[in-house]
Amino acid sequence: MFTKILITAPVLMFTVLPPLVDFGESHVRHPDWTRHARFHTAWMVVENSMLGLLALVLIWYQGVNTKLLIAGGISTLVLGGFMLATLLMPLYSGALSDPGPGEVPH
Repeated sequence: MFTKILITAPVLMFTVLPPLVDFGESHVRHPDWTRHARFHTAWMVVENSMLGLLALVLIWYQGVNTKLLIAGGISTLVLGGFMLATLLMPLYSGALSDPGPGEVPH
């Protein structure tokens, strides 16, 4: 039990803290960032948090088919993170692409 608690602490740190910090003005909602850059940051934060949830399931639930859960969980969270970041775009003014040839505005 002590080992589970010891492992859970850092998992909770990368699952819960980054969305609280990175969805603020310093990252995802930074006014100087392009909309597409915001999208990629949101996707990464959402995906990492979903990965943390999968880790918590693997730590705490007994009797699960671990190999199947890992394989299915990873593939689901990568695509799910993309989909969730896409659905949340109105909240952080994100975009799937920026206008122009991909140049960063100065």
